[in-house]
Amino acid sequence: MNTFGKILLSFAVLFTFSHVTQAQQKFGNEWIDPAKTYFKIKVAQNGIYKVTYEELTAAGFLNPVYRALH
Repeated sequence: MNTFGKILLSFAVLFTFSHVTQAQQKFGNEWIDPAKTYFKIKVAQNGIYKVTYEELTAAGFLNPVYRALH
């Protein structure tokens, strides 16, 4: 194998390994803390909603009595 072939093969191997390591990156859910409680709230339509602390409290989500009962 000539020098050009060896260089080309080296780049091909490095390129392949760089893509393999990128495929093994984390999923983007590293923010999830298994020790905490999370709630999933169904909505009528897809979109971005702003839910205030007061609204959550009024709905019982942050009330310790609600958490103990459910």
